[in-house]
Amino acid sequence: MLARAVTAFFATPLGDVSAVRQYAHNTVFLLGSLALIIWAAHRAAGHRAAPAGCEPSPR
Repeated sequence: MLARAVTAFFATPLGDVSAVRQYAHNTVFLLGSLALIIWAAHRAAGHRAAPAGCEPSPR
């Protein structure tokens, strides 16, 4: 996913798009991709912390 976001900076946009709009769009896409990757990593790390069947007992 990150590779696609980075290559967007080098792709030529379709139509007549100013450089400012192109880089603004690419920056938002890159930041969104990074946010999604970080969220997924935190979620995966949380699931790895407690092996299956080792949930804390309710009090």
